[in-house]
Amino acid sequence: MGSEKRKHRKERSRHKDKEGNKKKEKEKRRKKRRRRSRSSDNDSSRGAGGSGDGGTAPPSPRHLLLVAALGDRAQCRELIQQGADVAYADAEGTTALHEACRHGHLAAARLLLRRDADAGLGDARGDTPAHLAARHGHLEVLAALLAADSPPEIEAVNARGESIAQLAAFAMDKQDVQSYRREAREQVEERQGERQLERSPSLEPDGWDWERRLKEELSGGEEEEDAWGAFGGGDWHANEYETAEEYAQRIWEEMRAHRRAEEQKQRAAFAQRRRQEESRREAFRAAAEAESRRILGEQQAQDAAWRAAVAQGQAGTKRARYEANWQFFASKHPEAPIAYADVPWILAAENVPQEELQHVVLYGTSGVEEQRKRLRTELIRWHPDKFEARFGRRLVPADRERILARVVATSQALNAISAAVQQQRQQQQQQQQQQ
Repeated sequence: MGSEKRKHRKERSRHKDKEGNKKKEKEKRRKKRRRRSRSSDNDSSRGAGGSGDGGTAPPSPRHLLLVAALGDRAQCRELIQQGADVAYADAEGTTALHEACRHGHLAAARLLLRRDADAGLGDARGDTPAHLAARHGHLEVLAALLAADSPPEIEAVNARGESIAQLAAFAMDKQDVQSYRREAREQVEERQGERQLERSPSLEPDGWDWERRLKEELSGGEEEEDAWGAFGGGDWHANEYETAEEYAQRIWEEMRAHRRAEEQKQRAAFAQRRRQEESRREAFRAAAEAESRRILGEQQAQDAAWRAAVAQGQAGTKRARYEANWQFFASKHPEAPIAYADVPWILAAENVPQEELQHVVLYGTSGVEEQRKRLRTELIRWHPDKFEARFGRRLVPADRERILARVVATSQALNAISAAVQQQRQQQQQQQQQQ
Protein backbone atom coordinates (compact mmCIF):
# COMPACT_ATOMS: atom_id res chain seq x y z
CA MET A 1 0.00 0.00 0.00
CA GLY A 2 2.79 2.40 0.83
CA SER A 3 4.55 1.79 -2.49
CA GLU A 4 1.33 2.47 -4.42
CA LYS A 5 0.83 5.78 -2.61
CA ARG A 6 4.37 6.84 -3.45
CA LYS A 7 3.78 6.00 -7.12
CA HIS A 8 0.60 8.09 -7.15
CA ARG A 9 2.42 11.02 -5.55
CA LYS A 10 5.22 10.84 -8.16
CA GLU A 11 2.71 10.76 -11.03
CA ARG A 12 0.85 13.78 -9.64
CA SER A 13 4.12 15.70 -9.21
CA ARG A 14 5.17 14.89 -12.80
CA HIS A 15 1.78 16.01 -14.08
CA LYS A 16 2.06 19.28 -12.15
CA ASP A 17 5.56 19.85 -13.52
CA LYS A 18 4.32 19.38 -17.09
CA GLU A 19 1.43 21.79 -16.57
CA GLY A 20 3.80 24.33 -15.07
CA ASN A 21 6.22 24.03 -18.01
CA LYS A 22 3.36 24.56 -20.49
CA LYS A 23 2.24 27.69 -18.65
CA LYS A 24 5.80 29.04 -18.65
CA GLU A 25 6.15 28.47 -22.42
CA LYS A 26 2.84 30.22 -23.08
CA GLU A 27 3.92 33.16 -20.97
CA LYS A 28 7.25 33.37 -22.86
CA ARG A 29 5.46 33.37 -26.23
CA ARG A 30 3.04 36.05 -25.01
CA LYS A 31 5.93 38.27 -23.88
CA LYS A 32 7.71 37.82 -27.24
CA ARG A 33 4.56 38.88 -29.10
CA ARG A 34 4.23 41.96 -26.91
CA ARG A 35 7.87 42.94 -27.54
CA ARG A 36 7.41 42.51 -31.30
CA SER A 37 4.24 44.61 -31.37
CA ARG A 38 5.94 47.37 -29.34
CA SER A 39 8.97 47.35 -31.68
CA SER A 40 6.75 47.51 -34.79
CA ASP A 41 4.82 50.43 -33.27
CA ASN A 42 8.08 52.25 -32.56
CA ASP A 43 9.32 51.67 -36.12
CA SER A 44 6.08 52.99 -37.60
CA SER A 45 6.18 56.08 -35.35
CA ARG A 46 9.81 56.74 -36.34
CA GLY A 47 8.91 56.33 -40.03
CA ALA A 48 6.00 58.72 -39.73
CA GLY A 49 8.04 61.46 -38.05
CA GLY A 50 11.39 60.79 -39.73
CA SER A 51 11.46 63.83 -41.99
CA GLY A 52 13.40 66.69 -40.54
CA ASP A 53 10.97 69.39 -41.61
CA GLY A 54 8.03 67.78 -39.77
CA GLY A 55 6.25 66.73 -43.03
CA THR A 56 4.48 63.38 -43.48
CA ALA A 57 6.28 60.80 -45.63
CA PRO A 58 4.27 59.34 -48.56
CA PRO A 59 2.73 55.92 -47.90
CA SER A 60 4.49 52.77 -49.01
CA PRO A 61 3.54 51.79 -52.57
CA ARG A 62 3.30 48.15 -51.47
CA HIS A 63 0.45 49.24 -49.22
CA LEU A 64 -1.41 50.41 -52.34
CA LEU A 65 -0.89 46.95 -53.92
CA LEU A 66 -2.38 45.28 -50.84
CA VAL A 67 -5.39 47.62 -50.69
CA ALA A 68 -6.04 47.16 -54.43
CA ALA A 69 -5.96 43.36 -53.97
CA LEU A 70 -8.56 43.71 -51.20
CA GLY A 71 -10.71 45.97 -53.39
CA ASP A 72 -10.96 48.83 -50.88
CA ARG A 73 -11.72 51.71 -53.26
CA ALA A 74 -11.92 54.40 -50.55
CA GLN A 75 -8.56 53.39 -49.09
CA CYS A 76 -7.01 53.35 -52.58
CA ARG A 77 -8.20 56.90 -53.19
CA GLU A 78 -6.84 58.04 -49.81
CA LEU A 79 -3.42 56.49 -50.46
CA ILE A 80 -3.22 58.05 -53.93
CA GLN A 81 -4.13 61.44 -52.51
CA GLN A 82 -1.37 61.01 -49.93
CA GLY A 83 1.15 60.50 -52.74
CA ALA A 84 1.25 56.74 -53.33
CA ASP A 85 2.79 55.88 -56.72
CA VAL A 86 0.14 54.31 -58.99
CA ALA A 87 2.83 53.12 -61.43
CA TYR A 88 4.85 51.26 -58.76
CA ALA A 89 5.67 47.63 -59.64
CA ASP A 90 7.21 45.07 -57.30
CA ALA A 91 10.02 42.65 -58.11
CA GLU A 92 7.65 40.53 -60.23
CA GLY A 93 6.36 43.55 -62.18
CA THR A 94 2.98 43.55 -60.43
CA THR A 95 1.19 46.89 -60.12
CA ALA A 96 -1.89 47.91 -58.16
CA LEU A 97 -3.96 47.59 -61.34
CA HIS A 98 -2.70 44.00 -61.76
CA GLU A 99 -3.92 43.12 -58.25
CA ALA A 100 -7.32 44.80 -58.68
CA CYS A 101 -7.92 42.98 -62.00
CA ARG A 102 -6.65 39.64 -60.68
CA HIS A 103 -9.24 39.68 -57.85
CA GLY A 104 -12.07 41.22 -59.93
CA HIS A 105 -12.47 44.54 -58.08
CA LEU A 106 -14.16 46.69 -60.75
CA ALA A 107 -14.46 49.91 -58.70
CA ALA A 108 -10.79 49.87 -57.68
CA ALA A 109 -9.70 49.14 -61.26
CA ARG A 110 -11.73 52.06 -62.62
CA LEU A 111 -10.24 54.37 -59.98
CA LEU A 112 -6.69 53.35 -60.94
CA LEU A 113 -7.45 53.78 -64.64
CA ARG A 114 -8.70 57.31 -63.99
CA ARG A 115 -5.44 57.98 -62.14
CA ASP A 116 -3.44 57.09 -65.31
CA ALA A 117 -2.59 53.50 -64.42
CA ASP A 118 -1.03 51.70 -67.44
CA ALA A 119 -3.51 49.08 -68.69
CA GLY A 120 -1.00 47.65 -71.18
CA LEU A 121 1.93 47.12 -68.79
CA GLY A 122 3.03 43.50 -68.51
CA ASP A 123 4.54 41.85 -65.45
CA ALA A 124 7.49 39.47 -65.31
CA ARG A 125 5.37 36.77 -67.00
CA GLY A 126 4.17 39.13 -69.70
CA ASP A 127 0.64 39.30 -68.24
CA THR A 128 -1.13 42.63 -68.57
CA PRO A 129 -4.03 43.47 -66.23
CA ALA A 130 -6.37 42.39 -69.04
CA HIS A 131 -4.69 38.93 -69.16
CA LEU A 132 -5.32 38.48 -65.42
CA ALA A 133 -8.94 39.68 -65.60
CA ALA A 134 -9.71 37.33 -68.51
CA ARG A 135 -7.90 34.36 -66.93
CA HIS A 136 -9.88 34.64 -63.69
CA GLY A 137 -13.22 35.20 -65.48
CA HIS A 138 -13.75 38.86 -64.50
CA LEU A 139 -15.31 39.92 -67.81
CA GLU A 140 -16.72 43.22 -66.48
CA VAL A 141 -13.23 44.29 -65.41
CA LEU A 142 -11.90 43.22 -68.83
CA ALA A 143 -14.53 45.37 -70.57
CA ALA A 144 -13.51 48.38 -68.44
CA LEU A 145 -9.85 47.87 -69.41
CA LEU A 146 -10.64 47.62 -73.12
CA ALA A 147 -12.77 50.78 -72.90
CA ALA A 148 -9.98 52.79 -71.24
CA ASP A 149 -8.30 55.76 -72.91
CA SER A 150 -5.17 53.67 -73.59
CA PRO A 151 -6.50 50.10 -73.87
CA PRO A 152 -4.20 47.09 -74.22
CA GLU A 153 -3.83 45.25 -77.51
CA ILE A 154 -6.42 42.48 -77.49
CA GLU A 155 -4.08 40.21 -79.49
CA ALA A 156 -1.10 40.88 -77.18
CA VAL A 157 0.40 37.60 -75.90
CA ASN A 158 2.16 36.83 -72.65
CA ALA A 159 5.24 34.67 -72.05
CA ARG A 160 3.13 31.52 -72.48
CA GLY A 161 1.77 32.67 -75.83
CA GLU A 162 -1.74 33.39 -74.53
CA SER A 163 -3.58 36.37 -75.99
CA ILE A 164 -6.28 38.40 -74.24
CA ALA A 165 -8.84 37.33 -76.83
CA GLN A 166 -8.10 33.62 -76.23
CA LEU A 167 -8.37 33.95 -72.45
CA ALA A 168 -11.62 35.94 -72.75
CA ALA A 169 -13.15 33.28 -75.02
CA PHE A 170 -12.13 30.55 -72.56
CA ALA A 171 -13.65 32.52 -69.66
CA MET A 172 -16.97 32.89 -71.49
CA ASP A 173 -17.03 29.16 -72.28
CA LYS A 174 -16.28 28.40 -68.62
CA GLN A 175 -19.19 30.57 -67.48
CA ASP A 176 -21.48 28.72 -69.87
CA VAL A 177 -20.36 25.39 -68.40
CA GLN A 178 -20.91 26.64 -64.84
CA SER A 179 -24.40 27.86 -65.75
CA TYR A 180 -25.21 24.46 -67.25
CA ARG A 181 -23.97 22.66 -64.12
CA ARG A 182 -25.98 24.97 -61.86
CA GLU A 183 -29.13 24.35 -63.90
CA ALA A 184 -28.54 20.60 -63.80
CA ARG A 185 -28.09 20.76 -60.02
CA GLU A 186 -31.34 22.71 -59.67
CA GLN A 187 -33.16 20.11 -61.76
CA VAL A 188 -31.78 17.29 -59.56
CA GLU A 189 -32.85 19.13 -56.40
CA GLU A 190 -36.31 19.68 -57.88
CA ARG A 191 -36.71 15.99 -58.67
CA GLN A 192 -35.49 15.05 -55.19
CA GLY A 193 -38.03 17.43 -53.67
CA GLU A 194 -40.83 15.83 -55.68
CA ARG A 195 -39.77 12.35 -54.53
CA GLN A 196 -39.61 13.58 -50.94
CA LEU A 197 -43.16 14.90 -51.18
CA GLU A 198 -44.33 11.61 -52.63
CA ARG A 199 -42.64 9.62 -49.84
CA SER A 200 -43.67 12.01 -47.02
CA PRO A 201 -45.69 10.18 -44.36
CA SER A 202 -47.58 13.40 -43.62
CA LEU A 203 -49.63 12.79 -46.76
CA GLU A 204 -50.89 9.38 -45.63
CA PRO A 205 -54.40 9.11 -44.10
CA ASP A 206 -53.09 7.61 -40.88
CA GLY A 207 -50.88 10.65 -40.29
CA TRP A 208 -53.77 13.10 -40.01
CA ASP A 209 -55.81 13.82 -36.95
CA TRP A 210 -59.05 13.12 -38.80
CA GLU A 211 -61.26 13.53 -35.83
CA ARG A 212 -59.97 17.05 -35.09
CA ARG A 213 -60.00 18.16 -38.77
CA LEU A 214 -63.51 16.82 -39.40
CA LYS A 215 -64.76 18.39 -36.23
CA GLU A 216 -63.38 21.81 -37.27
CA GLU A 217 -64.84 21.56 -40.76
CA LEU A 218 -68.24 20.32 -39.61
CA SER A 219 -68.60 22.84 -36.80
CA GLY A 220 -67.28 25.89 -38.70
CA GLY A 221 -65.38 26.91 -35.57
CA GLU A 222 -68.31 26.28 -33.16
CA GLU A 223 -68.52 23.64 -30.46
CA GLU A 224 -70.61 20.54 -31.22
CA GLU A 225 -72.48 18.31 -28.87
CA ASP A 226 -70.45 15.26 -29.86
CA ALA A 227 -67.18 14.55 -31.70
CA TRP A 228 -68.74 14.06 -35.16
CA GLY A 229 -71.75 16.33 -35.05
CA ALA A 230 -73.29 14.80 -38.16
CA PHE A 231 -75.20 12.27 -36.14
CA GLY A 232 -76.80 15.02 -34.12
CA GLY A 233 -78.50 16.61 -37.14
CA GLY A 234 -75.65 18.96 -38.19
CA ASP A 235 -74.96 19.76 -41.83
CA TRP A 236 -71.70 17.97 -42.72
CA HIS A 237 -72.13 17.95 -46.55
CA ALA A 238 -72.61 14.21 -46.75
CA ASN A 239 -75.52 12.28 -48.15
CA GLU A 240 -77.44 9.85 -46.05
CA TYR A 241 -75.62 6.86 -47.55
CA GLU A 242 -72.07 8.19 -46.79
CA THR A 243 -70.42 6.90 -43.66
CA ALA A 244 -67.89 8.78 -41.56
CA GLU A 245 -65.04 6.67 -42.97
CA GLU A 246 -66.14 7.38 -46.54
CA TYR A 247 -66.45 11.07 -45.79
CA ALA A 248 -62.94 11.10 -44.25
CA GLN A 249 -61.54 9.32 -47.30
CA ARG A 250 -63.20 11.84 -49.63
CA ILE A 251 -61.88 14.81 -47.69
CA TRP A 252 -58.38 13.31 -47.66
CA GLU A 253 -58.47 12.80 -51.44
CA GLU A 254 -59.65 16.36 -51.98
CA MET A 255 -56.84 17.65 -49.81
CA ARG A 256 -54.31 15.60 -51.76
CA ALA A 257 -55.71 16.95 -55.04
CA HIS A 258 -55.46 20.49 -53.67
CA ARG A 259 -51.87 19.83 -52.56
CA ARG A 260 -50.95 18.45 -55.99
CA ALA A 261 -52.49 21.51 -57.68
CA GLU A 262 -50.48 23.82 -55.43
CA GLU A 263 -47.31 21.87 -56.17
CA GLN A 264 -47.99 22.10 -59.91
CA LYS A 265 -48.45 25.86 -59.58
CA GLN A 266 -45.16 26.14 -57.70
CA ARG A 267 -43.34 24.04 -60.30
CA ALA A 268 -44.83 26.13 -63.10
CA ALA A 269 -43.77 29.35 -61.34
CA PHE A 270 -40.30 27.93 -60.77
CA ALA A 271 -40.02 26.91 -64.42
CA GLN A 272 -41.17 30.38 -65.47
CA ARG A 273 -38.55 32.02 -63.24
CA ARG A 274 -35.89 29.70 -64.59
CA ARG A 275 -36.83 30.55 -68.17
CA GLN A 276 -36.69 34.24 -67.35
CA GLU A 277 -33.27 33.76 -65.75
CA GLU A 278 -32.06 31.86 -68.79
CA SER A 279 -33.33 34.65 -71.06
CA ARG A 280 -31.59 37.25 -68.91
CA ARG A 281 -28.32 35.32 -68.92
CA GLU A 282 -28.57 34.80 -72.68
CA ALA A 283 -29.20 38.52 -73.21
CA PHE A 284 -26.25 39.41 -70.98
CA ARG A 285 -24.02 36.91 -72.78
CA ALA A 286 -25.08 38.29 -76.17
CA ALA A 287 -24.49 41.87 -74.98
CA ALA A 288 -21.04 40.94 -73.66
CA GLU A 289 -20.14 39.22 -76.93
CA ALA A 290 -21.42 42.20 -78.93
CA GLU A 291 -19.42 44.59 -76.77
CA SER A 292 -16.30 42.45 -77.19
CA ARG A 293 -16.81 42.34 -80.97
CA ARG A 294 -17.37 46.10 -81.05
CA ILE A 295 -14.20 46.80 -79.09
CA LEU A 296 -12.25 44.36 -81.24
CA GLY A 297 -13.63 45.98 -84.41
CA GLU A 298 -12.65 49.43 -83.17
CA GLN A 299 -9.15 48.23 -82.39
CA GLN A 300 -8.81 46.63 -85.82
CA ALA A 301 -10.18 49.76 -87.52
CA GLN A 302 -7.70 51.96 -85.66
CA ASP A 303 -4.86 49.64 -86.61
CA ALA A 304 -5.95 49.62 -90.26
CA ALA A 305 -6.22 53.43 -90.29
CA TRP A 306 -2.75 53.75 -88.81
CA ARG A 307 -1.31 51.35 -91.37
CA ALA A 308 -3.07 53.22 -94.19
CA ALA A 309 -1.68 56.54 -92.95
CA VAL A 310 1.83 55.11 -92.81
CA ALA A 311 1.45 53.61 -96.29
CA GLN A 312 0.11 56.93 -97.63
CA GLY A 313 3.13 58.79 -96.27
CA GLN A 314 5.51 56.28 -97.80
CA ALA A 315 3.66 56.53 -101.13
CA GLY A 316 4.24 60.30 -101.22
CA THR A 317 7.95 59.90 -100.61
CA LYS A 318 8.25 57.23 -103.30
CA ARG A 319 6.27 59.36 -105.76
CA ALA A 320 8.53 62.37 -105.26
CA ARG A 321 11.65 60.24 -105.65
CA TYR A 322 10.29 58.64 -108.83
CA GLU A 323 9.49 62.01 -110.45
CA ALA A 324 12.93 63.39 -109.59
CA ASN A 325 14.64 60.31 -111.04
CA TRP A 326 12.58 60.50 -114.24
CA GLN A 327 13.39 64.16 -114.83
CA PHE A 328 17.07 63.43 -114.36
CA PHE A 329 16.85 60.41 -116.67
CA ALA A 330 15.04 62.36 -119.39
CA SER A 331 17.53 65.24 -119.24
CA LYS A 332 20.62 63.06 -119.68
CA HIS A 333 22.90 63.41 -122.68
CA PRO A 334 21.11 61.89 -125.68
CA GLU A 335 24.08 59.64 -126.41
CA ALA A 336 24.66 58.34 -122.86
CA PRO A 337 24.23 54.54 -122.60
CA ILE A 338 21.36 53.25 -120.41
CA ALA A 339 21.84 50.23 -118.15
CA TYR A 340 19.11 48.48 -116.19
CA ALA A 341 19.97 50.37 -112.98
CA ASP A 342 19.77 53.73 -114.82
CA VAL A 343 16.08 53.36 -115.71
CA PRO A 344 13.87 55.33 -113.21
CA TRP A 345 11.42 52.55 -112.39
CA ILE A 346 8.27 53.56 -110.48
CA LEU A 347 9.25 51.17 -107.70
CA ALA A 348 12.73 49.72 -107.35
CA ALA A 349 11.54 46.18 -106.58
CA GLU A 350 10.15 43.89 -109.26
CA ASN A 351 6.77 42.13 -109.12
CA VAL A 352 5.30 44.53 -106.53
CA PRO A 353 1.56 44.26 -105.69
CA GLN A 354 -0.76 46.27 -107.90
CA GLU A 355 -2.26 48.06 -104.85
CA GLU A 356 1.15 49.41 -103.78
CA LEU A 357 1.94 50.50 -107.35
CA GLN A 358 -1.45 52.24 -107.56
CA HIS A 359 -0.79 54.16 -104.31
CA VAL A 360 2.45 55.57 -105.74
CA VAL A 361 1.14 56.32 -109.24
CA LEU A 362 -2.08 58.04 -108.11
CA TYR A 363 -0.66 59.81 -105.04
CA GLY A 364 -1.91 63.41 -104.81
CA THR A 365 -4.92 63.00 -107.12
CA SER A 366 -8.30 63.98 -105.68
CA GLY A 367 -10.78 62.85 -108.32
CA VAL A 368 -11.41 60.44 -111.16
CA GLU A 369 -10.48 62.99 -113.83
CA GLU A 370 -7.12 63.74 -112.20
CA GLN A 371 -6.47 60.01 -111.89
CA ARG A 372 -7.19 59.52 -115.61
CA LYS A 373 -4.79 62.34 -116.57
CA ARG A 374 -2.07 60.91 -114.33
CA LEU A 375 -2.51 57.43 -115.79
CA ARG A 376 -2.46 58.79 -119.36
CA THR A 377 0.90 60.44 -118.69
CA GLU A 378 2.35 57.25 -117.18
CA LEU A 379 1.02 55.08 -120.02
CA ILE A 380 2.75 57.34 -122.58
CA ARG A 381 6.01 57.14 -120.62
CA TRP A 382 5.98 53.38 -120.33
CA HIS A 383 4.40 52.41 -123.66
CA PRO A 384 6.75 49.69 -124.97
CA ASP A 385 6.93 51.01 -128.56
CA LYS A 386 7.39 54.63 -127.55
CA PHE A 387 9.97 53.77 -124.89
CA GLU A 388 11.97 51.68 -127.35
CA ALA A 389 11.73 54.36 -130.05
CA ARG A 390 12.98 57.00 -127.65
CA PHE A 391 15.64 55.11 -125.69
CA GLY A 392 16.16 51.83 -127.56
CA ARG A 393 19.38 52.73 -129.36
CA ARG A 394 21.00 53.79 -126.09
CA LEU A 395 20.21 50.57 -124.17
CA VAL A 396 23.20 48.51 -123.09
CA PRO A 397 23.09 45.25 -125.11
CA ALA A 398 23.58 43.11 -121.99
CA ASP A 399 20.50 44.65 -120.26
CA ARG A 400 18.33 45.35 -123.31
CA GLU A 401 16.00 42.33 -123.07
CA ARG A 402 15.58 42.69 -119.32
CA ILE A 403 14.77 46.42 -119.60
CA LEU A 404 12.20 45.93 -122.36
CA ALA A 405 10.56 43.00 -120.54
CA ARG A 406 10.05 45.09 -117.41
CA VAL A 407 8.78 48.04 -119.49
CA VAL A 408 6.11 45.70 -120.90
CA ALA A 409 5.22 44.48 -117.38
CA THR A 410 4.96 48.07 -116.10
CA SER A 411 2.71 49.03 -119.02
CA GLN A 412 0.42 46.06 -118.30
CA ALA A 413 0.18 46.99 -114.62
CA LEU A 414 -0.72 50.59 -115.52
CA ASN A 415 -3.43 49.35 -117.90
CA ALA A 416 -4.90 47.23 -115.07
CA ILE A 417 -4.94 50.29 -112.77
CA SER A 418 -6.63 52.34 -115.50
CA ALA A 419 -9.33 49.68 -115.92
CA ALA A 420 -9.97 49.67 -112.16
CA VAL A 421 -10.30 53.46 -112.12
CA GLN A 422 -12.69 53.34 -115.09
CA GLN A 423 -14.84 50.73 -113.33
CA GLN A 424 -14.95 52.87 -110.20
CA ARG A 425 -16.09 55.84 -112.25
CA GLN A 426 -18.91 53.81 -113.82
CA GLN A 427 -20.10 52.66 -110.41
CA GLN A 428 -20.22 56.23 -109.15
CA GLN A 429 -22.25 57.29 -112.17
CA GLN A 430 -24.72 54.45 -111.61
CA GLN A 431 -25.15 55.43 -107.98
CA GLN A 432 -25.80 59.04 -108.95
CA GLN A 433 -28.41 57.95 -111.49
CA GLN A 434 -30.17 55.76 -108.88
CA GLN A 435 -30.29 58.65 -106.46
